[in-house]
Amino acid sequence: MNNWFEWRDAPPGDFAVLGDPIHHSRSPRIHAAAYAAYGLPLTYHAIRVPTGELEAALAHLESLRYRGVNVTLPLKEEAFAWAETEPRDAVYGALNTLDIRTRFGTNTDVPAFLSTLRGFEIEPGALIHVLGAGGSAKALVVGLAQSGFRLRLWNRTQSKADDLAQRTAELIPGARIEVVAEVSPTYCAALINTTSASLSAESLPIPWPSAAQNLLAYDIAYTDGLTRFQQDAASHGLRHADGRAMLVEQAALAFTWWTGKEAPRTDMLAAVYEHPHPHT
Repeated sequence: MNNWFEWRDAPPGDFAVLGDPIHHSRSPRIHAAAYAAYGLPLTYHAIRVPTGELEAALAHLESLRYRGVNVTLPLKEEAFAWAETEPRDAVYGALNTLDIRTRFGTNTDVPAFLSTLRGFEIEPGALIHVLGAGGSAKALVVGLAQSGFRLRLWNRTQSKADDLAQRTAELIPGARIEVVAEVSPTYCAALINTTSASLSAESLPIPWPSAAQNLLAYDIAYTDGLTRFQQDAASHGLRHADGRAMLVEQAALAFTWWTGKEAPRTDMLAAVYEHPHPHT
């Protein structure tokens, strides 16, 4: 039995996560744990929505009385185009949490990511190397620049990294950003993988440094076990992390945004490790 639905076949519900692919989603389990902690009679489903179909899918879900959705790859920029948002979130250019009834959105990814980065004792002023230039990278790069981190950007299509650097510099005067043609972790405190490579177990062209550099290899995705990015980092003796802690924190912030209740983070964190299913 599937634990996810095509958007045209979605059942009535309250909340959902939308993306493509979506069959591997842990978000329903995380939110179900939060609802159970409060005894809330709410549902949360995983629903596949291909690129270009978000607006139609949201209209359909509204007819089924859904209240809100999380949005993951590859729909965060479409969500930004669909929703209104606060100026503090508008600068990110991507949204991951929507209220369908009000057509309003917010970005809980960025504060969640920054919170987890602090947990690794990486502080503003450090040099952060971001891989990728899609919707997730767009939001995180702006958030990092706002917080005072120095940035190094790489993307397979360099023009996209150039565009992201230029956009960020226009939004955040004084932002310290360089674009590189090849991945270059030297002097970096963290290497952040925002690409979709982990979803296909693909290696990235990274000249991994020695463990002496104390680099954190942080993949915002995750899979059963280690992602390929984490495996490559571990083989060089580097510390590494996947996106589960970030996933729980952004879910906690979304839960509070929707319900006004303090998120039961301990229950939500336990839920993400209960069963071995990957990403989001």
